[in-house]
Amino acid sequence: MFITLGFLMVYSVGPFVSYHVIAYLGLAIVTVFCISFFFMPESPIFHLTKGNKEAATECLAKIRGRSHEAVKSEVDKMEREIQMSMAKTATFADVFRGSNFKALYISLTLMLLQQVSGINAVLFFLSNIFSEAGASLDASISAIIVGAMQVLASSLTPFAADKLGRRPLLLISSCGTSIGLGLLAVYFILAENENPVVESIGFLPIVALVLFIVTYCWGLGPLPWGRHVRALSNRS
Repeated sequence: MFITLGFLMVYSVGPFVSYHVIAYLGLAIVTVFCISFFFMPESPIFHLTKGNKEAATECLAKIRGRSHEAVKSEVDKMEREIQMSMAKTATFADVFRGSNFKALYISLTLMLLQQVSGINAVLFFLSNIFSEAGASLDASISAIIVGAMQVLASSLTPFAADKLGRRPLLLISSCGTSIGLGLLAVYFILAENENPVVESIGFLPIVALVLFIVTYCWGLGPLPWGRHVRALSNRS
């Protein structure tokens, strides 16, 4: 979600300031981010791997906003999983065996689909796309609208993933991004051939890009990053 907020910030501020101002603004945000990490507590897993169960319980209780007794069973479960994981000797070859290889294949395929979806080209040249398309709205305003929709879609994804499941979201995302890019391609083909119908569908580029980016944020964008963590075993 914070990545999409960064894009929205650039879309909103970029048309009115120089590249230097954007760079300094980004540097300021990164600096605050880095400084804040000095105050970031270690994770419960880290404390357990160091044998400090008391610190792990304290940390998890703080994260959950519950008492030490309420999180005790969860800490015990984490501790057992870590002990089981550390009791077995893992090798690099384990990644290519059995269920681990299937999980690796699925994870790599999802990452490949994410990168070849065209999202980076669309986001980096969003204003240019609207300008070239001759959209009825100002290119900068259109980019801001799309960026805002991207933030909204990203904020809803975690809740939708828990309720609907990740597979349906990935299917919806794949279909939605394909349709969005297809509509955009149709518009540019008509515009290139100077088809008169283009005059009456000036809204199509923004509709197509909103569909593409929103559905991308529902599945292909965030879900592949967490897939390998869930799919691969602790040993791998």
